[in-house]
Amino acid sequence: TLKIPDMPLLEAIAQLSCRLVADFKPFELSATLWAFASFAEEEIITIDCFTSFFEASTNYIGCHMHLFSFRCLVMIVWALATVGQHSGDLFFNIATAMIKDVRSASTQEMARIVWSFSKVGTCPNQLFTIVAEKSTRSLGEFTSIDLFHMLLGFAVSSFWYDDIFLRAATTVQMQELHEGQVAKLFNAMSLARPRHPTTRAVLRLLLPHCQLPKFTPEDLSYAMLAVARCFGEHNAKRDLAEVNSRVGASPTWGQTEISIRSTPLK
Repeated sequence: TLKIPDMPLLEAIAQLSCRLVADFKPFELSATLWAFASFAEEEIITIDCFTSFFEASTNYIGCHMHLFSFRCLVMIVWALATVGQHSGDLFFNIATAMIKDVRSASTQEMARIVWSFSKVGTCPNQLFTIVAEKSTRSLGEFTSIDLFHMLLGFAVSSFWYDDIFLRAATTVQMQELHEGQVAKLFNAMSLARPRHPTTRAVLRLLLPHCQLPKFTPEDLSYAMLAVARCFGEHNAKRDLAEVNSRVGASPTWGQTEISIRSTPLK
């Protein structure tokens, strides 16, 4: 929790935990995986120091899935996805196990579920459908970061649920916008379904509320390319060349705003 690194101690804990995986209670094992992944996410420690522990844990979890509660499984998939340790079969089995209890998930847990599965390239349609249906009824309870993580996960996984994207875009208008997250969402949705009415509607809803000076050059290129994919007449290669040339030319923010807002919305 304090994220205070003591490398010799952490390495000793990882080695001991690896030998005692079967002796952990389900919550203890889940929490320990989550803790090591949190250290790795903050780049406080390297993954190498606990790889063996994660491998032993995934083997144990795969054979004893019935012992782990829904909230334990949420911690596990987030930890495994964060450090890039995953097995397609394990994630499939975890998704199946989650289905019966996912309706009790908090907004943060729903966001973590979608982010985790999308991170490892898995799209459990039945689980995602339940999460999307539940989310549409509680969008106002999400933090803006959790909401964007969930939407990004859906888009990256090419999981399309019109209601969640449209209602979420309307909800986000009332919250503080994070331009970097918005740009990545535009990019993911435009890659998945560039000409879909929902993708175009989300861009129309959110783009006018973005403060362009807050975009980094990378974020700006994401946003401009998304607009080009959704509304432009050129092919993808020409769109990309145009975006690169505009970003490379370092236009003024006033010129950039005009070029984005004057894109024809058909």
